[in-house]
Amino acid sequence: MEFVRKGNLDKASLASLLEPKIRKTFLLDICAVLEKDATNKCKNSGDTCLEDGCAFDGTDEVCLNAVLMSEGKCLKLCIDAWIYIFTSSENRIRVWRS
Repeated sequence: MEFVRKGNLDKASLASLLEPKIRKTFLLDICAVLEKDATNKCKNSGDTCLEDGCAFDGTDEVCLNAVLMSEGKCLKLCIDAWIYIFTSSENRIRVWRS
C-alpha cells in the first residue's frame, strides 16, 4: 500500500486492480467528482485560465489545468479512496483476493 500511497500508479492502473463493477464507481463516482470539484474551485476562485472566465463553466467536463493546479490533491484523494475500497477483498480482482 505504501507504493500506491506514494502516487506510483495512475488512476487507470489502480482501477484495473478492482473488480469491474467497482471500477466505474472508483473512476466516475469518486475520482471524476473530485476532479470536477477542483474545476469548480478554480472557476470560483476568479483566477481562471481565460480572461472571460472558465471554459468549463456550465459543462460536466473536467479541466486538466485545475486538476494539475490542485498540486496532487485530486490524485491523493483518489488514492485514499482506492485504498479504502481495495481493503475489502471482494472489491479486488481475483488474483489479489488472498
